[in-house]
Amino acid sequence: MYHASNDLKPGKRTPVFLEEKCYQPRFTSSSGLREFQELEFNATRKLEKRVLVAIRQTSITFRSEIAHVLEANRLPHQFVYLEIGDKTLFPELTHEGLGRFSTVIFESIKFYLSLGKANRQLIDQYCRQFGIGIVLMTEQENYGPNAHTFDELHLRIRTGLSDLQNVELNPSACILRLTRAGGIIEKSPKIKWNTFFPNHSTYEAVEFAVQEIATATLRSSKQNRASEKFENAVLEEKVALTKHIAVLTDLGHLDGIRRVYFGGGLSFWLHKLLFIDALAFLSRGQIAHSLERRILVDIDDIFVGKTGTRMTKEDVQVCV
Repeated sequence: MYHASNDLKPGKRTPVFLEEKCYQPRFTSSSGLREFQELEFNATRKLEKRVLVAIRQTSITFRSEIAHVLEANRLPHQFVYLEIGDKTLFPELTHEGLGRFSTVIFESIKFYLSLGKANRQLIDQYCRQFGIGIVLMTEQENYGPNAHTFDELHLRIRTGLSDLQNVELNPSACILRLTRAGGIIEKSPKIKWNTFFPNHSTYEAVEFAVQEIATATLRSSKQNRASEKFENAVLEEKVALTKHIAVLTDLGHLDGIRRVYFGGGLSFWLHKLLFIDALAFLSRGQIAHSLERRILVDIDDIFVGKTGTRMTKEDVQVCV
């Protein structure tokens, strides 16, 4: 016979998204009111729990990485291989009024923007019609040392950064659900980082990372200009810290489509968690895992454990 104490009351289950801004996009276009009303209505349409992943056929590593995360979370998915222009053949997106995909993932921003006109219209219209969003990875982006601008998205990206440290999350970011903000990861894995510079109110930073740039200057208190020699020269070393945005959310204010941009791959464990949260956010909660957690305790530890190791009421409350 098991007895549950009345003191251990279960907490109220947290909804998928607490804030209204997290799941109801606003528009700034002249036709925004009509589009918002349609989206508000269509956001109740039924969706199948499936993810559409658009990649190049040669992207074996990326395919394996994405498939591993989706399969580990028991999420059905389907791959579509991108071709130049309108040669890409997307699967049927709807069936008898039912949306067949809850989220769309693109391997690269440039692959998404370079879709042929018909395919781009097909994907964007489906996202608006069913109120879902797009995950945009950036591992395939490479624009050299200078930032590249995507005028259509009001967004700039800088690629190829390395050794970013002190990774932290924005505690007010909408997509955070399983992931919790509050700590700083001082030593992040050595991966290729891409960072974002948004230029629109639709964007919300999710993850920050710091880049350290060391500089050295020669300072002298006395200078003999005739001999061009420095006396009492001191080499000063300084470290400049620059905070970058590594994960970014588009709340849908721009064109009615929510997007989440990842500036690093899924090999970083924090990005795996944010990726799962992004799927929940972009799918209107259709791909959201339950927040209920259960604890399995060996009954011997409670009733017949030795003094000093036996669980007490306080121990149980701490676990809960």
